[in-house]
Amino acid sequence: SLPSPVLKLIDTLDVFSDRYRLYREHGQTGEFFSTGREEEGRGLDRADTVLAIQEWDAQHFRTLTGRAVSTVGHLAPPVVARAEAKAPGGRTMLFVGGPMGINVHGVKWFIEKVLPSVLKQVPDAELWLVGGICSRIGDGAAPGLRRFGFVDAVEDLYREATVVINPQQFGTGLSIKSIDALRNGRPMVTTASGARGLEEGVGSAFLQAGTADEFAHLLIDLLRNSDRAVALATAAREFAHRYHQRNLDSLAGVVRTASAR
Repeated sequence: SLPSPVLKLIDTLDVFSDRYRLYREHGQTGEFFSTGREEEGRGLDRADTVLAIQEWDAQHFRTLTGRAVSTVGHLAPPVVARAEAKAPGGRTMLFVGGPMGINVHGVKWFIEKVLPSVLKQVPDAELWLVGGICSRIGDGAAPGLRRFGFVDAVEDLYREATVVINPQQFGTGLSIKSIDALRNGRPMVTTASGARGLEEGVGSAFLQAGTADEFAHLLIDLLRNSDRAVALATAAREFAHRYHQRNLDSLAGVVRTASAR
């Protein structure tokens, strides 16, 4: 154990109590770590201060522990734009993610429920998959699908993509995929799960769909309307700047409190 003068922080990143239930409710096999509320609370009690990645998590942790809980979101500065926002040349939808079940479930839902409607209205549209997700989605999974696998400079693909998608249907914590789309200054369409912790940006910095039909409708509009896409890209980058600064301020507040002990 550490001596008492040492400030002990737990950076949680996610909620793990009863996490398996989310997977079971969506017909998925549980992944990663899951524990009970009592056990998670005991773990949090080891800290002086608990850092939550978004406010829903913070509220949850406060029901488990009497320790101080502060919200500090994902600390990732906005990517510096090389030039003014402009519409990419093609009509492409980008998904960047790993091979975990939440991503596979969401992408398969998108391919089955959303992509056919998009291609019917925008036949030359393409779905780009980047990262470990490609190992779980086959070559012939859908028309218009391109699998890039792992790339050296993912920022280049963000710049080239017309719109970024995050179709996840369930999850906990904060969806870093959504943060990455915003910090790269890209238009994004996501679900309520993908927008968790970023709700203040819904409808202004990014678009949220409640159904497969709404998801397709929003994508079709962005793929056809370059002015709308450019405006949303600018708003995304501005939101990312505000979000990052707020997180820095929150972390500074934790440090100030610790210094006053």
